[in-house]
Parts: sequence; structure tokens; C-alpha cells
Amino acid sequence: DAVSGGILSRTGHTDPSQDNKPPIEEETNKPEVKVIMNKSFMGPPSYPSYRVQTLLLHEDRLTAILESSGGYYGDAMFSKGPGSETHNSVQVRIYNISSIPTDGSKLDLVITQDLKGDFIEARSINNYAHIVTSSNIDHWSLLQHVSRYHEDFWGLNSTEYIESVKEYLEEKGIIENFVEDTMDLVTIKEKCSHIAQLSLFQTSKESATSIPSGVLNSGVIGAYAEITTLDMAANINDDGDSSRRLSTSTSVTGVFLPNSWGTHIYASQNHLVLATPGSSFSQSWDQSTYLMTFALSNDGTRAQGHSTGQVSGNMLNQFSMDEYDGHLRVATTIRSKFDYVCDNVLSPENSGTRSSYGCIWTQVEDSDNMITILKISDLSKDLTEVGSIKDLGHPGEQIYAVRFMKEKAFMVTFRRTDPFYTFDLTDHEDPKKMGELEISGFSNYLHPFDLEANIMIAVGQEADSETGRPTGLQISLYNVTDLNNPSRIDKYDVVEDNAGYSSSAAQFEHKAFRFYKNTNKLIIPASIRDDTYDKVFNGFKVYNIDEKEISFHFDINHKSNSPYCWSDVNLSERSLVHSGILTTMRGHTVNAYDIETKDFKWSRDLKSENTSC
Repeated sequence: DAVSGGILSRTGHTDPSQDNKPPIEEETNKPEVKVIMNKSFMGPPSYPSYRVQTLLLHEDRLTAILESSGGYYGDAMFSKGPGSETHNSVQVRIYNISSIPTDGSKLDLVITQDLKGDFIEARSINNYAHIVTSSNIDHWSLLQHVSRYHEDFWGLNSTEYIESVKEYLEEKGIIENFVEDTMDLVTIKEKCSHIAQLSLFQTSKESATSIPSGVLNSGVIGAYAEITTLDMAANINDDGDSSRRLSTSTSVTGVFLPNSWGTHIYASQNHLVLATPGSSFSQSWDQSTYLMTFALSNDGTRAQGHSTGQVSGNMLNQFSMDEYDGHLRVATTIRSKFDYVCDNVLSPENSGTRSSYGCIWTQVEDSDNMITILKISDLSKDLTEVGSIKDLGHPGEQIYAVRFMKEKAFMVTFRRTDPFYTFDLTDHEDPKKMGELEISGFSNYLHPFDLEANIMIAVGQEADSETGRPTGLQISLYNVTDLNNPSRIDKYDVVEDNAGYSSSAAQFEHKAFRFYKNTNKLIIPASIRDDTYDKVFNGFKVYNIDEKEISFHFDINHKSNSPYCWSDVNLSERSLVHSGILTTMRGHTVNAYDIETKDFKWSRDLKSENTSC
């Protein structure tokens, strides 16, 4: 009924199936639409506090993407309603920075755009920004009414249950409400031609009857994502009122995903890839990652659905994906599976019921780590697997770091020790594991020292080889010139007198890591605590790195006189080098030093002039 438009007509929506050719099938489709704002609510006005999620720069235009967590003000909630569970507000602000004020006044705000959903990630290619947002589809608002445990359905057989559910949903208008809210979320001007069809996720192994249950039970309709593409350099149309719009229309491409969490994106010059964890069913529910590629048009104005695929296991982060020579390489981990294993003990009360006595919670399947290579073809809508390497790592280990560098790849797995692997991916159909180096500790982030990736820098933790317990921040330098025989050139343990533990944001956020190749300086944030967990050091550390060793250069302390402040007003841990001056940002302090002479230049405590941080 929903497909035929019957329910849609009752909700006041037109049937979008009349214009439902997705961009993946219609090469000429160019949706010329404006980004619409979140649904408004009755209630007292609210003024959300935004936090910058990412910055994109093109010439004299700075694009800031902000997100505000939903707030509750009387009856008003930042949400799309029963059909979705979006509690955040995403806003795009484009600034003109051709002339940066020096008197403390604000930057020239060119335009503000509101987007639907929660912010996932963004990429810019030339002057075009591709922004990915996602909204969770609230199935519970529908499925809670059809549970077998609902008292209205007690004692019914399957046929009676189905008929009763239909009658109940019709009487209460539940389906109409769910469809209306979902349509409000996914349609633009009552159309859905910008959405890729769900059938793209169906494989030849699946029957038509298996799709509905897979779709609703943590299947492909778990979330709705949009890729919003806009021209950061476009001229501004000012109609003389408060409305200022980009002179070129904003393009939106939509897609349903298995869920709204754990989505990673990757972008090349030609494609944007969304990777979302989910489950596939064969004999049992298996850990999988669903992949969808979007072709970026030659002029960059839109992302158009291209192909889909699926690999076993789940990804670690964005570095688990890479496109090279028309192929997508993906590194994943199938986590160890645990379950109750029971002795065959029968309950005295009922000889047909197995007792929980004697059951133990234990591992029933070991973990596995792998690299899968898929071919991206303009002749097929499927990402076709052409090669793979499996059974990587020791039992129970999972991927802690991975980096693809053209024909090479590097991986770290960990449980108690750190196997560091090297791979030759020259032949897509026959990838090879070349070398393995087993050392204590683990690495979280791998970065090339040189363009050829003959030397790799790693940031991670030293660890107890018996227990696997992390003991402190460690920087390592690997020689991988010979893939068959990788070696660790040097390591540096970041410790202080009487300190108990050290860590760095660079372990998990690559934007906090900076290697200044001009003078071979590594700059990373560091937090060092003593055994009582009082901070011994809170700032940045600078190291000299060459082909032979790692040596300490100097510290930059960011200890503030006002250390306590709400987290959403703290500066992210970042550094930059300009004209030989190293500027570091952390908390609400900014410091500047000469990166070579270590001479102090200036400092600014943002808290000192802003009592609300």
C-alpha cells in the first residue's frame, strides 16, 4: 500500500515513485535543490551553542561546519519527530577571509546553511565541499506496536497475529504517522529522485522474501544519510532581505544505511565512499561492512550513486579504506564471538527445558583480520572482490592501525604484543603479506616519513608483553624499504619523573599529528599523569626525526590558570607551522614558538578575556 501511494495520499504526500529513478541509474539527473532546514517547533525560542566540527579552506573562502546537540526547551526538541531520531543541528557557515580583521571584530560571514541530520564527515575537492550527515530511522515508534509480547496479541497463531496487527495499525493510524515523518525526512519537494534504491544492497544470493525482514531488523533501513555538495567559491545572491543564497544550487544525494553509527568516509578525486557496519545473514548473523561509492561529477557539482559492495568484518577508521588504480582496498576485523556454552543438564521441573546450570560465557569463534580488494568499474554497479589476504594477526588480536601507500600497505594488530605487517599490493588479484615484526606495545597511527613510504613513523603505546596493559606513550620509527624484512630503527618512550601514564590525542585523531618535513620535526599533543592521576604535563612535545633516530627537541606547556571549562568550548588539540613559527592550540590557550630556536613568541589565554570560555 505504501509503495502504491495509498498511504502516502492519506498523509498528504504525492507518490514519489513516479519520479523515483535514482542517480545511480540516471546519469543525467542533476537535482537542483536548496538545502532545507530542520522542522520548526512551537515553544519558546532556543539559542543552541554550536561547536566547530571541521574546517574547509578554498582560496579566500573558509567553510566552517558546526554542530549543536539538541536541547529541550518546554515542548520543543531539536528532532525530526517520530520517524527519525535526529537530535543535533548541523550548520554550514562560509566566511570571506580575503581581509582578516586585526581589531578583534568578527570575520565576514558570507552565508549560513542548515543541514538535516547529525554530522558524519566532510571533504573538499577544489572549490566543492561534500558534507555527509545522517539521521537515524526510528523503527521503534512503529515496531513497538507489533511486538508479539503486546497483550493484544497473546495466544494468537501466526495468521491471527498478522490480521490483528494490520487491524491495529490501521485503527491507530500508526503506519500513516511513521510514513509521514519518514517522508518528511527523506523527500525534497515531495520527490525522492536523489535517493539511491534499496535494491542496490540486494545480492543474487538473497530471495525477494528475505529482504523485508532484513530491511527492518537492523538491515539497510537503519539510517538515512545525505551528501550535500556546495560550491564554496560561488557568488552570493542577496535579495535585499535576510536571505542570502549561493548563486549555484546545492546538490543533495540521499542513501539509506544499515545504521547511523560507525560510518566512515573516504574521498578520492573521482569517488566518495561511505562504509557502514552492519550484519549479514547466512547460517548466522555475521559482522559486515556495507560499502557504497558515489561518482563525483567532472565539474564537481554533485555526488552520484555508483556502486555497492560488502566485506566481512568492521573497519577501524578512515585509513582502513583506500582507492588505487581503479580498486578499493579495505582492511577489516571480525571480532571474536562469545556465547554461553552449556552442559547438557535438564531442569528437574521440566525434562524438556535445558537448565542454565553449568553454562559458561566463553569465546566460541576467534577473531580474524583481513584486507579485501574490490574492483570499481563503470560497467557494473557491484564492487567485485578480486583479491584478499586473511588470517592476519594472532588469536584474539584486532587491527589497531593500518595505512595504504600506493602498492604498499602496513598494518598493526594487537592483544598482548604488536605484530607489524608489511604487504605488497602490486597485483590486485594476488596481494601478498611480505614481512612481520613482533615487538611489545602497539601503534595507533602510522604516517610516512618520505613520499616513497620507505620509513614509517608510528604513534602508540608501550605495553606489558605478558598482560597487554598499556604503560605509556611511545613513538617508533620503522624501516620498510625491504618489505620482506621490516625493522624498528628507533623508539622514544614519553615519560616524566614520577609519572604514571602518558597518552596523546594523535593516537586517535590524525589531525592532532603534524610532521613538518621541511625541518623533520614531529609535533604531537601529550598528556602525562602521575600515579594519582594529577596532570604532570599538558601540552605539546616536539621531536627531531631523521632516517636514524628520534630525539627530543622541546616542550610547549599549555597549563592554564583556569583549567576547568565546559568541553564544548575547549580548542581541539592542533598545531601549525607558518614561516618557521610553530603555533599550538589546546584547551583555551594558544602558544607560538620559533620551531628551530625554541624562542617564545606570544601566548593567548582565551579564558582570560571571556568569563564564559
